[in-house]
Amino acid sequence: MYLMFVHPKTGSQGSDNITDESKAYLYKKVLECIQSEDLYKLSLDDSKKTIKFDKLVSVRS
Repeated sequence: MYLMFVHPKTGSQGSDNITDESKAYLYKKVLECIQSEDLYKLSLDDSKKTIKFDKLVSVRS
């Protein structure tokens, strides 16, 4: 299972912080990574303050 979530926010001036073009780019980039199996497992370090990115060597089907 692959999950991706883009959380667009609206600023105090009413403008979005990410354009539709940027969202489309992110979706395409994630799809490319899934297809090429260039995937990472994200987890918190022991201090619970830093996200660790561990590259997955193989993907289970």
